[in-house]
Amino acid sequence: MKIQDLYDRDIARRINPAVVVSEMEEYFINQEIDEYVFTPGITKNIYKFLDAVTNKKIGKTGVWISGYYGSGKSHFIKYLFYCLNEKYRDKAFQNFKDSVKNIDPLDEPNINLVTGLQKNLNDLSIAEIIFNIDAVSDNDGEKDRITRVLLNQLNAFRGYNDTNIAMALYLEKQLDKKGCFEAFKAKIKAAFNENWDGNQIRFSRMYLDKVIQIAQEFDSELDKESLKSTILDRNQDYTIEFLIEELKDFLGTKEDNYRLLFLIDEVSQYIGSNTSLLLNLQTIVEEIGSQIGPKVWIVCTAQQDLSNLISNTDSKTEDFGKILGRFETMISLESQDVAFITKKRVLDKSSDGIGSLNDYYKANKGAIENQFVFDHDLYENYNDREDFTLTYPFIPYQFRLISDVFESFSNVGYVGEGVKNTERAILGITHFTANLCKEKEVGFFVPFDLFFNEQLEKNLTHHARGILDRAYHIDQVKSDEFSRRVVNALFMISNLGESQSVNFPANVENLTLLLMESVDTAKLDMQNKVQKVLEVLVSKNIIQVSEGKYRFLKEDEIEVAHLIKSTSVTMEDRLNYIYEDIIKKVVKPNAVVTFGSKNFRIALKIDDKELGAKGDFNLKFSIYDTTNIENIAYNTPTNDMVVGISEWLNEDKDLRDQILEYVRTQKYIWANSSSSTGTRTETLNNFRKANEILLNEIKLRFEKKFMQTAIVSKNQVVQADELNGNTPATRFEEMVKRHMEEVYRKHQLGNGYASSNAELINNAKSTQKQIDAVLSAAEEELNAKINLLGDAPVVGDLVKEFDKAPFGWKDVTTLDVLLRIAKKGLRRFEWRNEEIDFVTFADKALNTRERDAVTVHKEKVHSQEETKNFIHVVNNEIFAETLIPSTTTDFKEAVETFKTKLSPKLVAINKLKEQYEAYPFGSHLKSFHQTLGEIYNDRNNEHLVEQVLAQKEFLKSARDSYMYVEEFIQHNLSSYQQIAQFAEANKNNFASLDETLTVRSLELTEYLKSDREPWDKFPQMRKIFKELNDAIKSRLNDLRKEVVALYETIFEEIDARKEELQIHESHLTTSADYYLQKINKEEQITQLEIYALKANEFRSENFKKLEDFKAKQEAKSKGEEYVSSVDISIAKEMPPTTIEDEQQLDEYLKKLKAKLMVKLSKNQKLWIS
Repeated sequence: MKIQDLYDRDIARRINPAVVVSEMEEYFINQEIDEYVFTPGITKNIYKFLDAVTNKKIGKTGVWISGYYGSGKSHFIKYLFYCLNEKYRDKAFQNFKDSVKNIDPLDEPNINLVTGLQKNLNDLSIAEIIFNIDAVSDNDGEKDRITRVLLNQLNAFRGYNDTNIAMALYLEKQLDKKGCFEAFKAKIKAAFNENWDGNQIRFSRMYLDKVIQIAQEFDSELDKESLKSTILDRNQDYTIEFLIEELKDFLGTKEDNYRLLFLIDEVSQYIGSNTSLLLNLQTIVEEIGSQIGPKVWIVCTAQQDLSNLISNTDSKTEDFGKILGRFETMISLESQDVAFITKKRVLDKSSDGIGSLNDYYKANKGAIENQFVFDHDLYENYNDREDFTLTYPFIPYQFRLISDVFESFSNVGYVGEGVKNTERAILGITHFTANLCKEKEVGFFVPFDLFFNEQLEKNLTHHARGILDRAYHIDQVKSDEFSRRVVNALFMISNLGESQSVNFPANVENLTLLLMESVDTAKLDMQNKVQKVLEVLVSKNIIQVSEGKYRFLKEDEIEVAHLIKSTSVTMEDRLNYIYEDIIKKVVKPNAVVTFGSKNFRIALKIDDKELGAKGDFNLKFSIYDTTNIENIAYNTPTNDMVVGISEWLNEDKDLRDQILEYVRTQKYIWANSSSSTGTRTETLNNFRKANEILLNEIKLRFEKKFMQTAIVSKNQVVQADELNGNTPATRFEEMVKRHMEEVYRKHQLGNGYASSNAELINNAKSTQKQIDAVLSAAEEELNAKINLLGDAPVVGDLVKEFDKAPFGWKDVTTLDVLLRIAKKGLRRFEWRNEEIDFVTFADKALNTRERDAVTVHKEKVHSQEETKNFIHVVNNEIFAETLIPSTTTDFKEAVETFKTKLSPKLVAINKLKEQYEAYPFGSHLKSFHQTLGEIYNDRNNEHLVEQVLAQKEFLKSARDSYMYVEEFIQHNLSSYQQIAQFAEANKNNFASLDETLTVRSLELTEYLKSDREPWDKFPQMRKIFKELNDAIKSRLNDLRKEVVALYETIFEEIDARKEELQIHESHLTTSADYYLQKINKEEQITQLEIYALKANEFRSENFKKLEDFKAKQEAKSKGEEYVSSVDISIAKEMPPTTIEDEQQLDEYLKKLKAKLMVKLSKNQKLWIS
């Protein structure tokens, strides 16, 4: 039996996979009604719509039908049209009724409700206007564009033209109302030998005057010029209110049961993000609902629900909230199962076909269930016999996979804009493919590559064809049909999106299944055939393989693949990339490792290439060395380590080839990335991604192999099974640890000693006695090395020596071991030839720049007599107090105790020195503090003791002076400071005293200035101070009384003059209280004498202020300009002279008058003081 004989309908029939609302060919109308696939959701939505149209009496009449691209919106709205249309209603309703049988009887709708709905629908008079809005819109302008579309469609429905609204309404409609429209069209036919219908626009453009002239024959009231200008005006404004009035006029002749429905397809695509169009639609629906009611309906289809469309518009207003309310009937179409619809429309079987397939399934059930099985559940085999009979000759997975292919082709630009993953595309390709194999016998299964047929190829872009043609031109593909099938199948699945390719990778196993045509084909044989074709395509740079997945190289990628293959790779390149991209990522070596308490630096190498700075030991990764590992061990320096990767890499050619391919590709990409542009940049990114995948494969293989790696340590081979570690990184750590335990075998001797600077400093400061003088093993090693190096070895050299193998101690560890030896009395330290204590040793030795200036010496032994003599001198001869206990016998302890007790004394002396060094007696404090400080700061104990003994007489005298100073400060300092303050305050008054007291004042001043031992003369100076103080106080009191009396008289004269001039302003003259108080406070004799000398000048200044004020008042009262007087001093104008007689007096007065007259001529007014 042939496959074509299985179908219920002729498989060769025409099928229109894309429903177009304007397509009204009877063949397709019948097909769209007969082959419409109902789902429960579709049935309920049809009922919801028809119920609203039939039964709604008031309210909003907007219907919004939304569904994703390919969900069947156009077919759905057209089926609504068939249900409404009187001609097709019975047939469409019958199928609708049949679908209700698949609805749960307890759910709506049921058969009774649908029967009642049909009766109500038949009682209505319904008119439908169905159109795709984008197809009929002229798109001119923005304002009220949808308004014009509805007017044009209403006009077309009434038999008028559908492009020029003015012509339709003011010419055609007017003639129609008068009942002469048909006669007018006949007259046009006679005049032009052409029909009016369909040619209106051409007539309006070429023969408008003649057309209007003919119209006037039927309606003489038509104004030719007015009608002509209106018809030609393309900017005529047609408002929503105009549309409403036109609808009302149209409905005026209709019965109450009349319904007019505008069925508008693809509204959301038309509106897009245009805010004004959305608001235009909203207002139309609102006004129809409020002014007309359920007689007119606006039904829209859209790819998204209304709230999403509002969100996507280019601006937002609060009016958008109203739009949702204008469409009271919302219908959301579920995303239909494209496979199910395709099977029902295209592959539905006849009863004989079902029977034949049942028999085949029964006979081959096991083979069918096992032959077409993929690794992912999304790509299914047949579920059961029913699924088999419905789907055959196709396989269920193919519908999802071809859908994924369409989507991927669209995303990568392999097909034109019209080909998408939609119901119409799947249905179309399935129908076409089914036609191709209709002559095959039952038992043939459609292989997936059969979908790659004329129907698909005709939509491929030039770019996609170019990729395929390169494969087709290979000799093997040209001559071998099977190879061509592999190419086609791979081309379809190698570009799947990321999520799909994860579920359905383009590998050899999946390709094999895609090419299966029967249930008895051997998979392994087929897979081998496919593999051979793939290898040829890879070798020819047509495709690329990564992680077992294949993909086609683009034209530029093929060129780059050739360039990569010709890229030269040096050994340096290989070693660089192997270390940086493999070893560092997998083994994770660190140039610094911690062993014991110290961080060690490793000098890493890969073969003979050094990877960094020198270190404590060398570690080499052997990669391409072909030498036997035992020979490598023999020739490796004792303290060096070798990781023997080369032992297994030399045996693994495939891995070496992968590494070479990776390095070659990476080198090419690195060299060309910065200069690439456009397509080449994208190509390099693709190769970079593929190379990253290859690197991951290499690293996985490297990880496994590394666990088999042996090492060379201390000239011995350590096999992999002797090492621990579950990962390459932990195993490498174990390798390094194992090696270091051998090389630094004495490292642990340093355990328990200082491991930080702070620890060393604390140990140096510790005063704990070293009771046990026995050296530890670490101390023995270090002391022996000191003996070996001879006298005064440098600390820096010792640190370097014990930094090496077999010790590897930290510098602070070595320093602490040295410190312990010294504290046990065997060694002492010097810095720049001066002995230093332990704390100073720690400070200098920790400083790497000072470390080489520190030397180690044998400790000197002192006799008890030397120690006792030092203690006696300090306690009895210098300080007269016990600073060092007399029981002390250890020399070093005696010196340390002395310095310890001396420290607070220095602080106390320094405190007094800083407070009183400005006084003459402060020199004693300064010299005593300086000498003791020099002794205290002497780091060499021997030299310190020598200083004390040599300067004991000076120190004793200085100590006595210090005690005198301390006593003077305690008992007499306040009186001394009082005398000094008196002398400073009265140094000018001393000159006004008699001769005897002046001499005494000089004596007191000299005492305060230079006497370094003020305690000797202090009683005498205190007596002189009293005498001088009494004398000054007496002189000040007498002089102060004279001056106050003089100024009191002057202030009385000033007050009298005020009364005389009748001046009451107190602020004009100096305040008497203030000035007399100032005189009474004066403590300087010379200043009081100056007050007395300036009394007349003071009187004159205040009198002038009064005279000027009075003159200014008088000038103001007379309206005259005030001229201030000029001060004239007789003493300044006339030289001092002696007058003995009247004649001399007259001459003097004559000269004075002459001078004053000159002044008067210039200044008009004089003030004589």
